Amino acid sequence: MKPVPGWRRLRGERGNVEEEFRHHMEGRVEEYRAAGMSEEKAWKQARARFGDIEGLRAACAGEDKRLMRRTVRRTRRELMISMLQDLKLAARVLAKRPAYTAAVLATLVLSIGATTAIFSVVNGVLLQPLPHPNPEELVLVYEVDQRSGFFEDHNFVTAANFMDWREQNRVFSQMSAFRNFLVTYRGDGDPQRVMGGFGSAEFFSILGVDATLGRTFLPEEDARGSNDVVVLGHNFWVTRMGADPEVVGRTITVGSSSLTVVGVLPDGFDYLDADFDLWFPIALSESDFQNRRSHTMRVLARMKPNVTLEDAQRDMDRVVAGLSDAYPQFLTGWGINVVSMTDEVVGEIRPALLVLLGAVGLVLLIAAVNVANLMLARTTAEQHEMAIRTALGARRDRLVRQKLTESVVLALGGGALGLLLAAGATKLLLTFAPENLPQVDQIGVDGRVLVFALVVSLTTGVLFGVVPAMSASRTDTNAFLREGGRGSTGSAGHRRLRAAFAVSQLALSLVLLIGAGLMMSTFVRLMRVDPGFHAGGVLSMKLTIPTSDYPTRDDQAAFYDEVLRDLETLPGVISAGVTRFLPFVEEEWTWSVQIQGQPLQREGEKRDYGYHVASADYFRTMGISLKSGRTFTQSDNASAPPVMIVNEGFVHRFFPDGSDPIGQRMSILGREDVWMGIVGVVEDVNRLSLDADPLPAYYGPYAQVPWDWFITEMGLTIQTAGDPTSLVAGVRNVVRRIGNNVAINDILPMQDRVVESVARSRFAMILLGTFAAVSVALAVVGIYGVISYSVGQRAREIAVRMALGAEPAKILRLVIGQGMVLALVGIAVGLIGAATLTRFQASLLFGIDSADPLMYAGLSLLLGAVALLATYLPARRASKVDPMAVLRE
Repeated sequence: MKPVPGWRRLRGERGNVEEEFRHHMEGRVEEYRAAGMSEEKAWKQARARFGDIEGLRAACAGEDKRLMRRTVRRTRRELMISMLQDLKLAARVLAKRPAYTAAVLATLVLSIGATTAIFSVVNGVLLQPLPHPNPEELVLVYEVDQRSGFFEDHNFVTAANFMDWREQNRVFSQMSAFRNFLVTYRGDGDPQRVMGGFGSAEFFSILGVDATLGRTFLPEEDARGSNDVVVLGHNFWVTRMGADPEVVGRTITVGSSSLTVVGVLPDGFDYLDADFDLWFPIALSESDFQNRRSHTMRVLARMKPNVTLEDAQRDMDRVVAGLSDAYPQFLTGWGINVVSMTDEVVGEIRPALLVLLGAVGLVLLIAAVNVANLMLARTTAEQHEMAIRTALGARRDRLVRQKLTESVVLALGGGALGLLLAAGATKLLLTFAPENLPQVDQIGVDGRVLVFALVVSLTTGVLFGVVPAMSASRTDTNAFLREGGRGSTGSAGHRRLRAAFAVSQLALSLVLLIGAGLMMSTFVRLMRVDPGFHAGGVLSMKLTIPTSDYPTRDDQAAFYDEVLRDLETLPGVISAGVTRFLPFVEEEWTWSVQIQGQPLQREGEKRDYGYHVASADYFRTMGISLKSGRTFTQSDNASAPPVMIVNEGFVHRFFPDGSDPIGQRMSILGREDVWMGIVGVVEDVNRLSLDADPLPAYYGPYAQVPWDWFITEMGLTIQTAGDPTSLVAGVRNVVRRIGNNVAINDILPMQDRVVESVARSRFAMILLGTFAAVSVALAVVGIYGVISYSVGQRAREIAVRMALGAEPAKILRLVIGQGMVLALVGIAVGLIGAATLTRFQASLLFGIDSADPLMYAGLSLLLGAVALLATYLPARRASKVDPMAVLRE
């Protein structure tokens, strides 16, 4: 009952407040006089309680509030009681149908768990901000080689250009130069190669990080000669220094230098998602500031507040245009690229994760449709009960709410169990994830993931419950009760809904199946790519020799000669070789070249190609085919005429007319006075990945390198007769015996490096394949359920047909035809959806188009065959119906 507000009683029927007040006061006075008071005392008492109209109004307003609070409490209590009744009834109903409940929960747990697991990865990698203050202001600035070439949009920067950018820009509050190298740490044990970061003094300030012990760099330490200091990364401090709180002021040896520890960085700090061990001042010299040729640095900057990425790009375009006019001999054909730091860290993995999130979303949708189908079948079976409840006075909204409560209870139960599954599945995902997956430490089940799981569960509950709930509330009570509830075949609307659900499942499954097929084809094609060498049986590692022990090129070459000679005496070693840049480990350095007799480099022409150093047996060890000429020999030493071996890409670039390159001479920029004879041509080698085209490259013998520092670090390759890892100890002993201070690191069979290069494709293929298999299973269950249920509902009709002479074969064809019509419609819709949605995974594919007709046709036939099998089983059961037994029932 709604309360009558006090102001309405005060106003009365006539709306005269004064008259109503006088009438109210007189009524109070009569009450007091009846209680034995004199008239004077009664009026005094009434005025004390309601001295004026405003007092009466206040009293009525207070009564209004009390009435409203009472009504709200009563309404809330009634709602809670009603909800508890719905929950109890839903629990009883679900408990009475354990098979149905288990089937629905299993479907939901699998789909919600998979969706939440993938979202936890997406959340950690893409949605979590970088661990720096105001990360949206952080950018990296690259030079752009507008000529054709390697990494044309992400070229490193020269020191001179960096200095000019810092002085002339208007959009950055701070800019810092940075570069990284592996350095040799000489502690108590063997020399170890660790990752070193070199940054200018503003570097840590830009990233908003300060030392937990000591300090970071001072501006004066940027100058060369004043940089004998080092800052320790947190992990290095813990693992190598035992977390010594007194470490500041200690001296450590890096390479051949003694450096003073001035600080320790906080736990969790990394740069570009890499964990650096040691940090050094960048130490630029005056000659560096004049250098516009050596592109060796990254540039980190923080944009000013309210500056957008587009503003920064426009301003830096202005700066570069002015520098190009001032230094045309160096900067013609060069531009600039401003990239957000977030895109730099997660940009490459973003498309794959979004495709996976979309795929698992389709699985969730298929599961919701499957559960809705189950609930609709259950609703059809409950029509008699619904009709009776309606006849007894149950409102339509009450029936809808009850059915929705059942679906939400199932969804929340599935969500809770799915969350537990997601926690375990996330850990399993990380075991398959590529090693370079960014922000991996951010991946896990956090508050955002919990909210996501709750929202997904509730949405799914409403999504798969609303159609059956609305259907249940539309039962024709009179018609159904007249039938007595016998032999109901379900409404035509129910049958159409179930058919639509089956079609939807098949269509969505085909989309996932084609997406997984494209990724599988990509992976297979990548693994079939000839990298230009034979990785099987090859052990690889990096050697770094100290210049204090081997100061000259001849000393270094003598060391490698002795190591290779002794390694070939080890049992199980077939051959051994060294090279400056191991394939699938690091990018080669490039220098411009000139071919004798050919025109000089024209403006805008790209001639910067990879320069490699190799030993005589390197090509044989790696199985790199010699196409013409010869490989290096021991006689190609420092006193012999300089020689080069080029790859096929180099020949196609400089000798497109088919002329023989053997005997031609070439020179390297900076050594134009030294002409080297081309003595051999080898096949192209993929350097960093199987999906990248090999670039022109040239090789020189390590005894003839023009710089003493160039071969202090080399990649060692060993062709073995058995398991490559069984020789690791023997190789270490050989190297240690010859050079005790040589650092050995990054030991890995070459085959593992090749496999790791396709880790992202393998990761996407495994997950998409798993999702596709689950979706196909759900779709098959869906179409089987539709046909099986239809056969059950039409049992009397089939019995009558057979009693009138219909052959079992005809019944078989009738039922199969019904199922295959649904399958064909689902496949047709799925093909349209796949043609639309697989475009988003085009960037992940290799060697196959996202609309490949053979893939579409083959997987459509496969899904059609599976659907035919799912249809045949209930059709066969229908063809074996005993008509007399059915008619007697």
